[in-house]
Amino acid sequence: MPERKLSKLFQPDVLDGIVAIVSGFGTGLGRAIALELSAMGATVIGCGRRQELLDQTVEMIQANGGVADAVALDIRDEETVYGFIDYVLERHGRLDVLVNNAGGQFVGPAEDVSAKGFRAVVELNMIGTWMMTHAAATKAFIPQQSGRVISITVAPHNGTQGAIATGAARAGVENMMRTLSLEWGRHTDREREP
Repeated sequence: MPERKLSKLFQPDVLDGIVAIVSGFGTGLGRAIALELSAMGATVIGCGRRQELLDQTVEMIQANGGVADAVALDIRDEETVYGFIDYVLERHGRLDVLVNNAGGQFVGPAEDVSAKGFRAVVELNMIGTWMMTHAAATKAFIPQQSGRVISITVAPHNGTQGAIATGAARAGVENMMRTLSLEWGRHTDREREP
């Protein structure tokens, strides 16, 4: 087995024993997050829509001495999302961190965005994030009284020209995460938090 590539920012063992899911794992920021989590010792399970890209990220992590797995799925499909969380729990025995990174956008002037396009972005960026979060929380975090959710968003507070749908969806995600921290914080056993 290759020697694990170490994090340049954090202690290499800071996440040993942690199981983390990263959505949008196959490219870009999701891939970078997965590689860094692995470099800190986490077991990383990815999801995304294209298996070949997921496999490339898994291979990169394994080549660096890390442990990774990935499943192709659409986070907008409720049954698949809940099945994915079951798979992670069955295979790895626990789930400690969920990184909601998957998302998309139609870039262009607001007047050119159709209701169908707007709906597609909201379903992916907000509803998909909700389903991933709800499944992870109800199946893992609440029962084990510990867990972390990290949701990657654009900064929605000042608006972003050419990104009306993603701005609206990501503002919804930000509010959703704040509300869930208030509602679900009571399930956290501070003594058990990693």
